[in-house]
Amino acid sequence: MKILNLLLSPKFALAQSSSSVAFPDPLQGATLATILPELLIYAMWIGGVILTILVVWAAYILMFSKGDPGEIKKAKATLLYGVIGYVILLFAEAIRRIIMNVLGV
Repeated sequence: MKILNLLLSPKFALAQSSSSVAFPDPLQGATLATILPELLIYAMWIGGVILTILVVWAAYILMFSKGDPGEIKKAKATLLYGVIGYVILLFAEAIRRIIMNVLGV
């Protein structure tokens, strides 16, 4: 019974009010204007790697399609969607630069 009472009874931790805990700023005063370019750089690298993988995959599908029109269409679609995705990333960087120039940041 004592064990059950110890387990179910609320526990309180009383802290001294004179001491305060200071946490370091993980962003170190960074703003969106300084973080966004770094994020876009990483996105461009990741997008480039994904585009390379999709180009190789489309070439693999095309090489082993044996003239099947369905497989050739699938390879072309894979290549097209990979390029479209990377172009969207390029436009994101261009749009960011235009907005920063307009705002004067």
